[in-house]
Amino acid sequence: MLGHADDWDLGAWPLLEFENRLVVEGRPDVLYAIQLDDETVSREVGIRKVDLSEAGRRPDQGLFGTLAAAVHLREALGPHA
Repeated sequence: MLGHADDWDLGAWPLLEFENRLVVEGRPDVLYAIQLDDETVSREVGIRKVDLSEAGRRPDQGLFGTLAAAVHLREALGPHA
């Protein structure tokens, strides 16, 4: 549901960390936890290396164009969306 709330508190809904896995042939994979700017979501404000055992605990970092986002949401919501 989309809408407007006058009492919205951004601090009560912090943005999740995302993950980015770096794969280089011939080298061990490296996993990073990425924190994005809460206001714009377009700028990385923190990055830290994490153990590979944490892979999959965070959503993948990535961007969708408008069409790809619509397709992804439609697939996630199921055939009746």
